[in-house]
Amino acid sequence: MTAPPAPEKPRGLVARWRTPLTLLAGAVLLGLVLAHVSLPELGRVLGRARIPIVVAAVLLGVLPNAFRATRYQCVFPAPGRWLDLFEFFSILKVVNYVLPFRSGEVVALVTLKKKGLSPTVAETAPAWMVLRVLDFTALLALVALMIPALPELEIGAALVRWTLGFLVLSLAILVVVVFYAKRSAAEESSAGRGGWIASRLSAFRAGFAHIRSPGLLMVLFLIAVLTWSTNIAVSVLALIAFDAPLGVTACILACGIAAVLDLIPIRTPLGLGTVDAARAGSLVLVGAEPSTAVALAVGVRLVQFMLLIVSGGLGLGLSLRGSRTRAAGDDPAGEDSRIS
Repeated sequence: MTAPPAPEKPRGLVARWRTPLTLLAGAVLLGLVLAHVSLPELGRVLGRARIPIVVAAVLLGVLPNAFRATRYQCVFPAPGRWLDLFEFFSILKVVNYVLPFRSGEVVALVTLKKKGLSPTVAETAPAWMVLRVLDFTALLALVALMIPALPELEIGAALVRWTLGFLVLSLAILVVVVFYAKRSAAEESSAGRGGWIASRLSAFRAGFAHIRSPGLLMVLFLIAVLTWSTNIAVSVLALIAFDAPLGVTACILACGIAAVLDLIPIRTPLGLGTVDAARAGSLVLVGAEPSTAVALAVGVRLVQFMLLIVSGGLGLGLSLRGSRTRAAGDDPAGEDSRIS
């Protein structure tokens, strides 16, 4: 007689209500943001969208997925599997957009292991965190370069100080990582000894070996700059498509600041409210009227939503291609029928 299955452990109260509560908080924040624009003003801004520029922005937005796939291969080489990585990062873009608090990063590490694109979650985590620090550093560098181009910006001096301060902090973290990586690489690995926790800690230390080269870090940083320059260009094109009453430099700076804020893991599902407030606030910072800034933020969100549909569609299409390939490889009858 088999034992009855163990009852499922009930979810905690916080876990059960986390998504509804964060959605509610995001909806409230979005309502507060939208309160600064009237429906006629919103319709007027969205109604003047230039479709060819919108299409160009959406198509350009696919490129960062390719850059991220290439960057990941620089750390964890996967010969012949670049398309699998492009598929992964295309879908991850959607997952990170949907899930709160950027918890898609955890999903990403697990998925990479399941797909055979990384050694273990513990060994991949150090390099993954370094890639995120490089993203933050690249964005801060881009913002720091653009601030002096707007001498009329009232809080420009304070913004420069804060940006440079965080930039120095990011660079210090990278220096410490390289030092620790070189030190840990010189130590004898004891993976698999001393129990599961000890083996995971050993794998985590071993993971630093993948990013111990300063030359590799420089390559990864340059790809991060290219990636985020493209992301900013997508948002700038979206603003131009809706005829934003700002110069290109102001648009670049506003989109860069909004991107930095979006990297902070204080994010509701779908970025509801948090992303809109960051974009609208950044546009106001560089000189846009609050009502116009909110309308433009809604317009950029619509363009980003179209980009997510395209990105997710590409990822899904590539995953179906992989499924068909695996199914054909596992079907000897199908192979015989093709031969006959």
